[in-house]
Amino acid sequence: VTASTGDAGVKLVLPPTGPIKGKVQLAGGSTPPAIIVGVGLLSQPANPDGTFLIENLPPQKYELGVRGPTFQTRAIDVTVEASKTTDAGTITVEQGRQIAGKVLLDGKGVEGATVFAGRLIFGNGTSSAAQFGPMGQGTKKATTDAEGSFQLSGFPAGDITIVAEHETLGRSRGMRLPTMMPGQGELVLTLEAFGALTGVLRQGGK
Repeated sequence: VTASTGDAGVKLVLPPTGPIKGKVQLAGGSTPPAIIVGVGLLSQPANPDGTFLIENLPPQKYELGVRGPTFQTRAIDVTVEASKTTDAGTITVEQGRQIAGKVLLDGKGVEGATVFAGRLIFGNGTSSAAQFGPMGQGTKKATTDAEGSFQLSGFPAGDITIVAEHETLGRSRGMRLPTMMPGQGELVLTLEAFGALTGVLRQGGK
């Protein structure tokens, strides 16, 4: 709406919103666990059977993203119309490339460590879990079991980076994993203890 200074009674009419519904499944028809669907910065978990409903969306064109820890991220274009339910249909995802291994400290498996892997891993200095909108959504993570073991899947071809950390014990160095690198099911990530920095900030000698 174009308005000029001094105009009174300017009316902005918001069109009715519309939802998007659909279902996510693997190529064989089974439902992967922990599915996240979203448009833009809005994301939500799907139902256990893979169905989803994203409500209250203004009518426009969206990129609908589907991601999870066990399958490749996928995106499709959908157009929402006012007061109409947009059916995205059945979205089939692929399991993709798998990686696995152990997280160690002093030669022993570390339980409860978090492993992050993806094309881009964003950290904030304290954790590798920082998320910066859609850019960081391709990062997958897993928590190690009592033996320090982990497993992640759903990666496409191409280089990925992997790093492990524990809230109190330390962080591993980042490891680059090319597509054809052997031994990607037997990776070893060794935690290194956190360090600390101290100092004095001075200005004008004070």
